[in-house]
Amino acid sequence: MKRIRILGLDCGSTQAGISVLDVLDDGRLWEVKEACVSRFQPRFTFPQRIAQLAQVAADAIELWEPSAIVIEDIKFNKGNKFLGAMGKVAMAIGGVMVAVSNAGYNPVIITATQARGKIKAKTKDAARATLNKRFAEDLCKLGYPEGVPKAKEDITDALVLCYAAYIPIINDPDLYILPGT
Repeated sequence: MKRIRILGLDCGSTQAGISVLDVLDDGRLWEVKEACVSRFQPRFTFPQRIAQLAQVAADAIELWEPSAIVIEDIKFNKGNKFLGAMGKVAMAIGGVMVAVSNAGYNPVIITATQARGKIKAKTKDAARATLNKRFAEDLCKLGYPEGVPKAKEDITDALVLCYAAYIPIINDPDLYILPGT
């Protein structure tokens, strides 16, 4: 059986959530290999932080050699008081996409809300409960005994992206084409 490794990236202008999920191609066995946050030097200028973020993405790709990469997109809302900050996040995503593209990948881009919706739509209640339980167990194994604190939401978003990519492997591998497999 072939292993499929999914790298999830939740990009921000000051930090990034990174997760790695291994799945056997039959979709039955899987394991979270990594879930962490990378923070950037606050004294750096914004362009320096974007360069640092791109390097973090390039390093993660080199270290984990993923089969597929999922990047969190953002949803712009009209009248959002954080529109300026969202613009910076959009630029951060662009920096990561350059690094990902330079490594030869065509990433899946999805918002965390869309990923959660996809998980809900593609799984029955019992399967979703099992997935949530396994999610908590995986986080405990990685050193987050009570789940992930709110301040580390980037970790959970990055994992949700990986899980959303994993769902089609379970239900119908032909529905989802993973680059590099």
